[in-house]
Parts: sequence; C-alpha cells; structure tokens
Amino acid sequence: MGATLIRLAWIGALTLIFLGGFAQGSARRDAGGNGIISVAENVSSQTPSQGAPNSPQMENDPTLLPSLQEDTLDESEGGYVLWFRLDLPLPEFQNSFKLLSESTKGDKNSPKLVEEFRGLRALVVTAPESVIDQIKSNLNAVPGLRGVTQDIEVSAFDEDLCPDEPVDLPNPAKTPIGVCRVGGGGGGNYSNATVWIIDSGVDNASNAINLDANLGANCRVSPCQVGQGFGDRLGHGTMIAGIIAAKPGSTGVYGVAPNAKVVPVRIFGRSGQAKFAGAPLRGLNYMFDYFESFPPTGTVVVNISWGADWIHDLKANFLETSELLRERLHNLADRGVQVVIAAGNSDPEDRRPNWVQFVMPAVAGSYVGKRSDGAPSGGHVYTVSAVQSTQQINLTWRDEWWDGSNYGNGPPDFAEPGVNVKSLWPRIRGTTRNQVNSCTGTSFAAPHLAGILLRGLVQTNGVAQDDPTSPPDPVGVLTAPTIQCEVW
Repeated sequence: MGATLIRLAWIGALTLIFLGGFAQGSARRDAGGNGIISVAENVSSQTPSQGAPNSPQMENDPTLLPSLQEDTLDESEGGYVLWFRLDLPLPEFQNSFKLLSESTKGDKNSPKLVEEFRGLRALVVTAPESVIDQIKSNLNAVPGLRGVTQDIEVSAFDEDLCPDEPVDLPNPAKTPIGVCRVGGGGGGNYSNATVWIIDSGVDNASNAINLDANLGANCRVSPCQVGQGFGDRLGHGTMIAGIIAAKPGSTGVYGVAPNAKVVPVRIFGRSGQAKFAGAPLRGLNYMFDYFESFPPTGTVVVNISWGADWIHDLKANFLETSELLRERLHNLADRGVQVVIAAGNSDPEDRRPNWVQFVMPAVAGSYVGKRSDGAPSGGHVYTVSAVQSTQQINLTWRDEWWDGSNYGNGPPDFAEPGVNVKSLWPRIRGTTRNQVNSCTGTSFAAPHLAGILLRGLVQTNGVAQDDPTSPPDPVGVLTAPTIQCEVW
C-alpha cells in the first residue's frame, strides 16, 4: 500500500511536469535499445554505397549468427550522454570534448570520452557526479551543448508475451490474421521501399526477407560491424521483419509489404535489454550518419519497437532524455522519413498500462514533418497501440483494445493488430529454415503500420473498442478487407 501511494505521488508530480512540456494526452509502456559510432571511426569508411546489391546468401552463413560470447558483452561503459544541437556544424561538434575538458580544467576527475555519435550530435562520457553537476550548471561553456542525461536501460519485450513455442513454417504459405486485417500480404513486390528495423537483428534462414545485407549492421559492438553479425538470437527483430515484409515461397507467411527492402540494425542480444548509451544510441547514430551521407529518397520507414518507462528511471533525467531523443526522431520526419514507434506494454508485474506520455520514445508520436520552409516534408512520427482483431461473420471486424497496451490521446496515433501475432522466428541452431511463433505486444502492432506506410498512405477502418481514452485510437489499414481471412 505504501509503495502504491509513493507511485501515485510521483505520477501526480510528473503529470504536472508533462502538462507543461507536452501539450497532449497520455501514454503506456513498451521496450528498448541503444547505438553509437567510435570516436576514431571515419563515418565514410562504415557507410556502403547506396543501393548496393543484396546478398541474401550471406545471411545464411552461420558465421553471421552472433556468438554466445558476444551476446554476454556489456553494452555501455558510459554513465552520461551529452546532447548537442543537431544543427551544430560537425567541426564544432568534434571540438566540443576539448572545450568540455577545458571547462573542467583543474579537476582531476575530468570527464573521459567513451564514444562520439556524430550523426546524433551526442557524446557518451564517464565522470563523477560532481563534475557532471558542474557541466550542467554551465552549459554555455561548451557551444551547442543542450543537455546532460544519465544513462538508462531500455528493453524489447517481456518474455511471457512471446513464448518459446515456435512451429514449422506453414505449407502452403499463409497470410496471418493481422496482415489480412490491414489489407496486406498477397503477391505484390515492394522492393522499391526500404524499412530500417533497429532491434535484435534478423534471422533470414529461409530467404523470405529481402535483406540489404551490405547495409545491415551489428551495433552491439563499437564501432558497428557493417555487413555482418546482424543475425537474431532473441526473435524480436525477426518477428518484426516478417510482419512487415515477408515474401514466402511455397511455405511460410506473408508480410504486409512483401519483399520490401529491410535494413537490420542489431542493438539487442538474448536478454532483450540494453543500456541506452550503448548499442541503442550506436544503432540510431549509424542510421543518422548514413542519412547525412545519403539523404533519404523514395519511401523510407523506420521501425522502433522498444523503449523505457519513466517509473524505472526517476533519477536518470528521464524527461530530458525523452525530449532530446524526440527532437532527433522529429528531425527524421522533417527529412521525409516515416518513423513508427510501439506504444509500449504494461509493467509485467502488475499488468497496469501506462500513459504514452510517460514512455520513451513513444511520446514522440503525433508529429508531422516540416521542411525548412515550413511546408510538409511527407514524413511523420507515429505511435501505435495494440488491439485484438477478430473478423465477424458478415466480414466486418471487431478490434478490441488489448489491456496490456499503453494508451493516450495523440499519441498513440493508430491501433494495429498486436495479440497472438504470427510471424517468422529464428531457426533452431544447426538447421536451415526459419520457424513461426505467436507473440503479443505493441512491439508487433507497430510493424503492421510500418508495412502499410511502405505501400502508401494509411487509411482508417474502425477504432479500438474499449480504449480507455477518448476518442479511441483509429485502426490503420491499407484498405478494408472484403474477403474472409483465414484463422490458423
């Protein structure tokens, strides 16, 4: 009872803060990741040429599956992230640590640089708290410095929502109910559209995913390993890739946008958890660096099905971290990129969902990208909640809000199928074929919207029934299905 009262008191206090900083709504929790590029690493040496040919055979090479030893590495040595203005010229940013050291000259515990993220304009450092307080009190001493935040933990999903009970690929190939609900699947080919999946990697044993194996990267090591090491030991990223873009042969499952090009950026190992200042920031930075060298053209989507809940990081400047990351995701939309973020899942211990406004990066949704002249860029940042979709006898649908989904009013922007979602799953080690698993969570609702956006504009068809907020989240679709969807 006492713990509950403390939690409620914190919620009340933070609600007042959020009402000042976020004009709209409410939110709930999903899970996380990190990413960064080495200080000494030349970005151009990591970035392959745009449009490099895919090599799906590479992903079948067992050496690309992460080793058990690599999966035990500590992902972050940094205690703090220093965030700079995104428009800070690169030479000034690269000189920032020197200026930072001069601002704390005379202190034997001056900050030590761990990693430099040029695309994100962020530094990861270690330093005693007293030195960090000194830097925070005099941000103007280092040009362009916007804020200093403590590292936090992010996660991908709760194990109980994705049981380890995979089965063989269906024969003949089938369209999962969620993909059918949103009007996806079928025999289309969307290889001219690209989705970046920043997650646990992708296991493409059955060659059902059109992987850009030259651009994919393992960012659980520093610097990111480009073109290798992005196999999946967790399953989370493979599930997401299958929902978005699977194009089966005679066996397997269909995704919403079959054969869309997938760029896997691996930030999670087997635990599904990571320190934000490690692999998640590194993976995001790898993508930002690439876009600086090769500005996004055509249809480009980014799927983020991870995050962090404020209640677990009250001492880590969670609100400031959330705001500074939100600025960067909005910058992607300003460049014309469609960013799709899972709303997050409730705390597994009490199964009480959370307001999206208390979840990072889900709070970044409901954003329309703008060009420098103020005109719409065509990009957006969307947050997605989860529903259980059931087709009725008359071919209409009932989309029941999943009670483990985080919620809010603007964001979330859409609700998508996220209960008992069937998709690809990693192979059993030593075999050469993917499996299929059935998972639940907003992590698997978000990729339905990502697939829709790869194919064109999203439409709405119905709403999340019994959504605790009003108005309820609309269900995003390509087109309202007029066929009987197969339940299997």
